[in-house]
Amino acid sequence: MEIKLSKYCDFCFGVKRASGLIEEALEGAKGPFYSLGPFIHNPRVVEKFSQKGLKTISSLRDIKGGTLVIRSHGISPNVLKKAKALGLKLLDVTCPNVKKSQEIVSFLARQNYKIIIVGDKTHPEVKSLIGTCGASRAFVVNRSETLKKLKLKGARVGVIAQTTQSKIKYLKILTKLLEKDFSEIKIYNTICEDTLSRQKEASLIARDVEMMLILGGKMSANSRRLTQISRASGAPTYHIESASQIKPEWLKRKASVGVAGGASTPKWIVTEAVKKIIQERGDSSKCSVKLNKKI
Repeated sequence: MEIKLSKYCDFCFGVKRASGLIEEALEGAKGPFYSLGPFIHNPRVVEKFSQKGLKTISSLRDIKGGTLVIRSHGISPNVLKKAKALGLKLLDVTCPNVKKSQEIVSFLARQNYKIIIVGDKTHPEVKSLIGTCGASRAFVVNRSETLKKLKLKGARVGVIAQTTQSKIKYLKILTKLLEKDFSEIKIYNTICEDTLSRQKEASLIARDVEMMLILGGKMSANSRRLTQISRASGAPTYHIESASQIKPEWLKRKASVGVAGGASTPKWIVTEAVKKIIQERGDSSKCSVKLNKKI
């Protein structure tokens, strides 16, 4: 069996930066550390950090002191203001790409633009963007059909994408949006370059193998998108969080398997999966692991 491995099987820059900053802060730190929601969407990594002292909470009401980690997805200015009012210390590990998006929507709001965010309304990154520009000014669009509900006649419009959005989906929605009767439009390409590279590579690998494994948290938007892209490229695709979820029947009579990881999936989780595949085949001499080199 040939195992074709994506060359992007590790943390993206933003997650690597966030985990490094938190790890450094936790070493010999005094007082409790909290994250308002998981700091990244990978339960196994979050659990490891929990063991080191980072507690995940669902509300600021759950803490009375210590350090609040502003997670990689960012938080809204209103939540930040409440945290400061509580006297909490802050450790900001917001992804720089998300910070850039926050700055864009803040600018558009000050210039009185109607802001369209192409993404998932329930995603913490999108929630932070809505909080930054104001709920009355922001419109979240997840599919082109939603645009029918928007009244934009004569309006000045600014458009950005969730950083983990599919480029194909973003372009499809933009094409439909351009049919609307607005007076001016500003379009920003806020999709992360790492996200685009992972999507392109997953698509290429999926065309060359008999099965794909996408490793990433089930709550991870970019991992779910990789799964969708792989399936659209024609390969049976399974989205898993750990090697223990690999089923032997998936591998039966397969001569080639592709493996790709989401932006918040560390290399050690991918390595576990590769070892599990080889173990299930029963003869390591008949398995070869190749790094994809097409892009």
